[in-house]
Amino acid sequence: MTTALLCLFAVLLSATICQSIENPCLCIKISNRMVPASRIKSYYLQKSGLCHITAAVLTTMKGGTVCADPKKVWVMKAMQLVDAKRTTGSTTTSAMSTASKRTVITTGGLFNIS
Repeated sequence: MTTALLCLFAVLLSATICQSIENPCLCIKISNRMVPASRIKSYYLQKSGLCHITAAVLTTMKGGTVCADPKKVWVMKAMQLVDAKRTTGSTTTSAMSTASKRTVITTGGLFNIS
């Protein structure tokens, strides 16, 4: 009886711990949806290794997220546009990092998501 309770406690504890750990891999597949570059507010790169796929995680002006193939021409152009707006001092935000540590660069400063 004591062994069964101990096993039950261990299972419940491990389930609770697993739920509290944020998954750094937001993208599990690449979307076919193309987003106009003008609607992309920020992005970061999710690298394969820790994650199963490499993806550009695009955040739209309305706060939506799209997982895109960073090798596609439209994605590269969109990332360049976001970078150009960031370097010219516009109010558009940009985020670039790996999936293991997410640092978002905004006009108000830096903050870590992870």
